[in-house]
Amino acid sequence: MRSDFLALHRRHFYLAALALATACGRPGATVPAGPFAAVPRESLAALAARTVPAGREVLRIRWRSDDGRIALSGQGAVRVAPPDSLRVDVAVRLGVGRATLILAGDGVAAEPREIVEQVLPDRFALWAALGVIRVPEDVDAVARLEDGARTLWRASAEGGRTTTFELRGDTLVGVTREVDGRSVARLRLTRGPDGRVAKAQVTDLRRGARFEVEITGSAPSEAFPSEIWRLRP
Repeated sequence: MRSDFLALHRRHFYLAALALATACGRPGATVPAGPFAAVPRESLAALAARTVPAGREVLRIRWRSDDGRIALSGQGAVRVAPPDSLRVDVAVRLGVGRATLILAGDGVAAEPREIVEQVLPDRFALWAALGVIRVPEDVDAVARLEDGARTLWRASAEGGRTTTFELRGDTLVGVTREVDGRSVARLRLTRGPDGRVAKAQVTDLRRGARFEVEITGSAPSEAFPSEIWRLRP
C-alpha cells in the first residue's frame, strides 16, 4: 500500500478519533444556562449503558474528510457487537487503498498498523459517532446540568481535558471537547425519523478540518465469526 495513503489515513483517522469524541449539537449549545452540579461517576456509566445498541448489526457507511488542502471520500462497513466491540472497514474512492480498525473490549488493532498510534488515545471516539457513550477510565470528575430539554454531562480528566455530552432524554445528540478551557472540536449527530444516527459531522476547531460519516444502511446480524476480531496475518 502506498506510503502517501498511509500518511493520509493516519491524519484523517486521527481527526476522526479526536473529534468524534468531542462534539456539539449546534454552535450555541455549548453555553449552558446555569452551573453544573457534581454527580457520581457511576451516574454517567449508567447513562452510557443505556446508549448501547440492543443487538449485533452491520452498518453501511459513506465518509468524507477535508482539511482544506486534501479531500478524501469513500465507503465502508461497520460491524457492531455490543457491548464493547466493533470493526470498521473503509475503502478510499478511486482505488487508493483500504484500512481496517478493530476495537474489541480494551484491545485495538488496525491495518495499516501505524494507524493504531493515532487511534488508540481516543478509541472511544468511533462509538460516539454511532450515538454510544463510552466513558474513558481516566475520568476523575463528572458533573451534570439540566438545561431545558437537554441534559449536559461533563467528564473531566487529567491534563485539562473536558468532554461534555449533550443528550435529549437518553439520546446522545452531540459532544464537545475542551482542553484547558478552550473548545478544540465538535461533533453533530443527525438522527433519522426512527431516532437512529443517520450522520455524524465533525469539526476540528483548531485546524478548520471536517470529517463526515453517513450511515446509508443497517441490518441485524447473527453472531460474528471469531476471525472478524482478528487482522489477517
